[in-house]
Amino acid sequence: VVYLSATFPYVVLIILFFRGVTLPGAGIGISYYLRVDGSRLAEASTWGNAGTQIFYSLTTGFGPLITFGSFNKRSTNVLRDATIVSLVNCGTSFFSGFVVFSVLGYLAHQQRLPITEVVSQGPGLVFSVYPAALATLPGANFWSIIFFLMLVSLGLDSCMGMIESFASGVTDVWPKLLPRKPWIALAFVVVMFLLGLTSVTTGGFYIFNLFNWYSAGVGLFVTTIFEIAAVVIDSLEISAELSISQYGYTGKFVGWLMTVAILCGIFIPAIYQMIITKGTIKERFLKLAFVPKTEEELESHDLACEMNPDIEKLPPPPYRSKSGSEGIK
Repeated sequence: VVYLSATFPYVVLIILFFRGVTLPGAGIGISYYLRVDGSRLAEASTWGNAGTQIFYSLTTGFGPLITFGSFNKRSTNVLRDATIVSLVNCGTSFFSGFVVFSVLGYLAHQQRLPITEVVSQGPGLVFSVYPAALATLPGANFWSIIFFLMLVSLGLDSCMGMIESFASGVTDVWPKLLPRKPWIALAFVVVMFLLGLTSVTTGGFYIFNLFNWYSAGVGLFVTTIFEIAAVVIDSLEISAELSISQYGYTGKFVGWLMTVAILCGIFIPAIYQMIITKGTIKERFLKLAFVPKTEEELESHDLACEMNPDIEKLPPPPYRSKSGSEGIK
């Protein structure tokens, strides 16, 4: 089953790629896709979305890779496997961009709209914009069928990894349940199915966004942070047992330099901002942590600045007009 579900999406992507690049206006979408906007790198949301994409596509913090890796022989070259998985994952994402934006460019050309008004993200792109573009092609039924079969295949693949990770975790903690592992997987599937039914209700899109952000976004980041802390603590215990003759003082020193370099990228900028910001420690922390998301929050912060001159005033960010989407532009 996995051989089919893992390879079928690539077959469909290749078919849609060659169909997409031959459509009129495909160059518009591909040009927009490859255009780099350096100013977006200064936005925290850009890094947050990129981190979520990598964490979720690589299942970092979820456990499937660790679970599948635990089934390997001890002689398996895990470094090679990890490198291949990472490169294939990122390469697939990059290639998929051509598949998507070539069709979006065609849709913009057909509707005579700027590409920026056609581009969407999230579930709207997958379930609305892209299928609408496929519906305008000759043989629309064929393109729609293979597209949604690809989505089903991707969903099955993701579920298999999650289910195996959960079932293996339960049987590792309670080995006596190992003979009942299929029943544990079935119970997990039933519970997830019942929870998933809430996404097809009238307010399903709202519930979907809650799961998408707080589970696959914030929850994933927090979980991974705790997992990293656990690994660091465990590595400290293991390193105490390693003999110096095996790695030598130089090897350990280089290893700790790598660890310190990673942590410095987090703590040095934070400490620097705390030093240059005026006010008490509490005021500095609140000032750096507070990010106004609406005009009302910005106005309330400005009022606090007038009541307490020691609080620096935040520069007013550009806001969209209140007609339509609100928030920071």
